[in-house]
Amino acid sequence: MVESSTVNPIVVLDEIEKPVREDNDPKAPLYQLLEENTAKTFTDEFIDHPIDCSGVIFIACANELEGIPEPLLTRFKVFDIPSPTKEERTSICKKIYNEATRGSALFNPSMSEDLIDSLMIKSLREAKQYINDAVANALLEYTKEELKEMKFNGDMIEVQARHMNLPQQEAKRKFGF
Repeated sequence: MVESSTVNPIVVLDEIEKPVREDNDPKAPLYQLLEENTAKTFTDEFIDHPIDCSGVIFIACANELEGIPEPLLTRFKVFDIPSPTKEERTSICKKIYNEATRGSALFNPSMSEDLIDSLMIKSLREAKQYINDAVANALLEYTKEELKEMKFNGDMIEVQARHMNLPQQEAKRKFGF
């Protein structure tokens, strides 16, 4: 910020509600930074020089409000963003699927209904991983020659929910003494 060419940079603080050690709370400086009067002469413990941070725009993200101290919470404008509806989740999953299969004429451009239904109980982060795994597992069912023949004939791979089931991997040993 000392050498920034921007007068009012945007700082995004993700998962601000996560617990921290009491002896080292990274949220503590925010009390000063979020008040215009004290932000003008903010001095960080690592920089022995006051910095004008009054133009900084802070955006804090949280999965829940619990865990954020009330005095800090009152310094932010809170927006409650609901979880996506089933229709929105379906649309997002279809976009993830299209991204995973983009550039390949081997895959059916539409997701199977059973795959969509199976993804509805997953978080979107998990859904992305499951879609990527399902696409990879569907490919593994065919030999290279079969894939060439499918491409030549215009046949397509239908990615289904059963492709999400990953083979059980043997647990890796932990490092330790």
